[in-house]
Amino acid sequence: MFRTCILVAVAACSQTPSSKSVQQDPLDRASHTVPTVSPRLEYAAVATRMLAAVRYLHPADESASIDWTAVYVDVMSSVVNARDRESLLAILQSLAHEIAPTGSVSVGRSGTQVPQRPDGATTLVRWHHFGLGPSRPYHSFREGLDSEKDFELTLSAVAGIRRLSRCGTVEVSIRALQTSETVAASVYLVPAGHSELKAEQAVSETGKEITLRAKIPVDTEYLEVGVVAKGRSRVELLSARGRCDGGEAFSLDLKPETWVPMGSRDLYSVGQARCAGAPCLVVERYPVENVFEPSHDVLDMDLGEGLHLNLPTAVWSDGKRTLPLVSKDGSRRTPSSTGATDLAVRLAAVGMTWGTLAFFYPYFTELGIDWGQSSSACITRCSQRYQP
Repeated sequence: MFRTCILVAVAACSQTPSSKSVQQDPLDRASHTVPTVSPRLEYAAVATRMLAAVRYLHPADESASIDWTAVYVDVMSSVVNARDRESLLAILQSLAHEIAPTGSVSVGRSGTQVPQRPDGATTLVRWHHFGLGPSRPYHSFREGLDSEKDFELTLSAVAGIRRLSRCGTVEVSIRALQTSETVAASVYLVPAGHSELKAEQAVSETGKEITLRAKIPVDTEYLEVGVVAKGRSRVELLSARGRCDGGEAFSLDLKPETWVPMGSRDLYSVGQARCAGAPCLVVERYPVENVFEPSHDVLDMDLGEGLHLNLPTAVWSDGKRTLPLVSKDGSRRTPSSTGATDLAVRLAAVGMTWGTLAFFYPYFTELGIDWGQSSSACITRCSQRYQP
């Protein structure tokens, strides 16, 4: 039934936008005129905004590992039965304590609240989202806590060979130096369109010269040379030069603009430096920002109904789990959707769809859709048009 409700949610929100629509922050309601709806449905819209922010921005263990489908259904079952705003506030405050222990919900703006650093805390944890999906290239991880061994940045450049079809076999010598906590970087050579001929070798920590060889089919359009930085590493590309068996020689420029980045671009810096007295290309994982900065580490959100959410988007960790713990034994909230009404399930479907699109769909501006205002409208249409 839940899959059916997701389709219902999309249909309910897919209304032709007005030509006068103005795009704003998907979660900003400060200047929105919300359609008149029944209190319990507006309460569901308020909860939808809070749940979306906590799910995708707050990196605490309590929210990162929870069953979000069950959470949405559980919360919707509660808020649609709230008698008034005070009852709604109590529900959301309890929810914040359980899944966002450093966040808070209040009547009106309470000002930016900076969480204290708990005893034993060593590192700040933040979400990084690269799209949304079950597998690469879409992935999410919590910097400062989750493993980074599967994240990488590839820099590729085209070798300047004038008569590639006559090259036959190419030999490329590369000098590179890398430092890494767990994973080795690598360099590679591949004729375009012939991945089966790719030659690749790990980069050492000594900077020893690496020699790669590959056959060049006559239909090869260009020869690609690349360096791959993996995990939390630094790679220094000191030189890259080659020669065809026909005698033509070439070398690759080490200026950053020569190389095309692919992969986790937001996690690595690419620049030129001097290594051993000569220019080199440097790829390096950005260090974890271990200072809590309220200007970008706290979200102050207008939820509607006069309620505001103060939500840290960075939390402290002892290297094993986020802090503070909600319970002394580390147990977490276990939501239950058992006995949920059809209305609660449908509202949960709308809420999950709206929140996901709010954070990950990039074309609301181009389509003239004010997605921030749409949450109340989506919920109203879904509840009125799609009866059980």
